[in-house]
Amino acid sequence: MTLAELLQLKKEISGEEEKKGLGQEVFHKDGTPKKIKFKKQSDNSTSKFHPARWNRQPLAQPKIYYKQIPKKHDIVVRNFPQDHLGIGSQVSDSVIGKLHNRTVPLTFDLFGKSTTKPGKTGKYSDMKQLMDGLCNYTTLLHAIWPNDYTGVVLWRVLNEQNWGEIAMPDEKKRSDLVTEFFNEVLFDNCGKAVHHEYPLVYEQVGHN
Repeated sequence: MTLAELLQLKKEISGEEEKKGLGQEVFHKDGTPKKIKFKKQSDNSTSKFHPARWNRQPLAQPKIYYKQIPKKHDIVVRNFPQDHLGIGSQVSDSVIGKLHNRTVPLTFDLFGKSTTKPGKTGKYSDMKQLMDGLCNYTTLLHAIWPNDYTGVVLWRVLNEQNWGEIAMPDEKKRSDLVTEFFNEVLFDNCGKAVHHEYPLVYEQVGHN
């Protein structure tokens, strides 16, 4: 090969390597995850972390792996860093404690705050209050149960339905509709947790 051809080949190889590093080699098949073995090490959750913590989430349907997730954390930790999540003092310590047990029924009232704006009547009649409540729930759920996708599914379904604005133009009735929907999903998931079943998935929540 000529020097020009070698330089062109090098450029093409470099380009492919760059795409691979960016995850852009879309015309190639996905790689097959390898079985990983770890040496026995300790992990205290605060200053020493096991390398297994940094693995990706399971690449399987929840029904395959969720039965391995415990129903509750035996040790309840309420005082963990939350400032980086923007949720400091938004939810009480008692609620955070309850969130450590997936079989304990929770309601929207534990995560949302009633509106105090003049001219607004009833709990959460302000749309922002509804969004803030779900945001609080989703954020804490991710911190305590990172494998639980319930908050994300609720966000997606409510967002697709414009938070009930079309079905229920009245703010008070819409508030009741959203909170009832939230409570029903969490109640169903509590029952599923008792029986070591995975939480409701998108299709189920969307038809709730």
